[in-house]
Amino acid sequence: MRALLRILLPPGRGFKHQIMLLVSVGILLLALVSALLTAWVTAKNSRDYLVEQGLQLTESFAEQSVLALLFGSAENAEDVVASTLSFPNVMHVALLTQEGRVLLHEGDHSFDAKKNPDTIKGNRRGNSLQGSKRGTVLFSETHDYLSFRSPIFERRLDERIGVIVSDKQPENLLGFADVSISKAALNSQRVTTVVQNIGVSFVLAILILLVLKKILSRITTPLSELSNLMREQDAETETSRVVVKGPIEIQDMARAFNAMMDVLDERDLRLKNQNDDLENQVRVRTLELVGARDAAIQASKHKSAFLANMSHELRTPMNAVLGYTGMVIEDARDGSFNVDSCISDLNRVENAGKHLLSMINNILDLAKIEAGRMELECDRVDINELARQVEDTVLPLIKNGQNKFEADVTSDGSILWMDQVKLRQILVNLLSNAAKFTEAGTITLKIEHSVDALFCSVIDTGIGMDEEQQQRIFRAFKQADMTTTKNFGGTGLGLTISQRLCALMGGNIEVQSAPEKGSVLYFTLPLPLQEHQEAADAALAS
Repeated sequence: MRALLRILLPPGRGFKHQIMLLVSVGILLLALVSALLTAWVTAKNSRDYLVEQGLQLTESFAEQSVLALLFGSAENAEDVVASTLSFPNVMHVALLTQEGRVLLHEGDHSFDAKKNPDTIKGNRRGNSLQGSKRGTVLFSETHDYLSFRSPIFERRLDERIGVIVSDKQPENLLGFADVSISKAALNSQRVTTVVQNIGVSFVLAILILLVLKKILSRITTPLSELSNLMREQDAETETSRVVVKGPIEIQDMARAFNAMMDVLDERDLRLKNQNDDLENQVRVRTLELVGARDAAIQASKHKSAFLANMSHELRTPMNAVLGYTGMVIEDARDGSFNVDSCISDLNRVENAGKHLLSMINNILDLAKIEAGRMELECDRVDINELARQVEDTVLPLIKNGQNKFEADVTSDGSILWMDQVKLRQILVNLLSNAAKFTEAGTITLKIEHSVDALFCSVIDTGIGMDEEQQQRIFRAFKQADMTTTKNFGGTGLGLTISQRLCALMGGNIEVQSAPEKGSVLYFTLPLPLQEHQEAADAALAS
């Protein structure tokens, strides 16, 4: 089965095709099960109705056959036999004495009581006859017929009410009336119902699939266009823009990509203007031109290196998202669906998506900060809950390097007003950076809160840095050593953004490190923040 699915659905096919196939199989199976279940319920109801009709008919036949058994004459029951056989589906009727002797049998002689196995067993052991003394019963059923039996008792005149009634006492038992009803119509109806239900269900399933295909196409087309544009962007001489459409998540990705292209275009334009100015001054300011040209070339190299690194960093989590999604779909289709394995794969998809979103957010955050549009939004913060959130975010990355994580949070109990989102972003960036350059070591987060300051530090036992590297780590698009980009990945924006966010809140990130001795990055934020102080003053004035 797995080999067949691999032939029909190669791993290289898009997830739109794979999702459509999975949903199609599910809907068709659901339609088939629904049709069969409906047919079964209909057949059961029809069979119950036929049984109820047979019980009533047999009881009526027994009430009208008293004289035949009382006088032991089959001629006295000819009219009632003819009337009973005229009912639809009635195949055979018979009258038996109390001892099981056949007094009369008419209709299909394959139901001759002398040849009927149930009657023979009843004559030998008395089971069927004795069981019928309690009232009209269904005593035999096969694929083709239903057989009913009703006891026949003597009648007497009830002087109190002046009506002839049956005296249902064992000593007054005269015999039994048997009626056999054909199930041919029921079986035919059952087949017809199954065929009709399956036909209707499959037509509805096909209509649903057509609508689903249209909806799925509207969802996946924008994502495919965005993916193609991002894949082809390296070969373009000019940056392109993607049309913002589709589901809200894809719209967010499109806006983020367009914003990233705007930032890059803005940088390209600045470089172009700078080069134009340098060319106009080349004859009179040769030395300055050489220095400016070198700076422009270096900036261009940084931009090219950033684009190449960013392209790789974006493709890596995107491939993980598509790859693990395909694996989950394939396992579900194969029937080898395992919940634990599925959850593990979906966790990887979620982590890759978060990583991708984190890189895009870094680009947007840096653009916001440089444009002066980044503002603080202060609110009341539970410092212990914040530490737990940060730990939950970075713990998978820390454990990935076989590292231990320790957290030390102290507070004097005063209320902390802070921009929780930006503080969490700073701490996550510092811890992620420590985890990236630490293996089989210890990473420690310390937070000390007092009424007038918030002190935070991240301590690791990683590879450390020399003084020259410490001067570069807060520059945009650069890491302590550019070779670490290949070894450890990343865009080089995390510490830059953290430093600028910290400065926005009135602090500054400091570093203490030495090669092979780990690093300590720490900062102190004065409290209260200026924005919170202004809000408090306005509240008091009102």
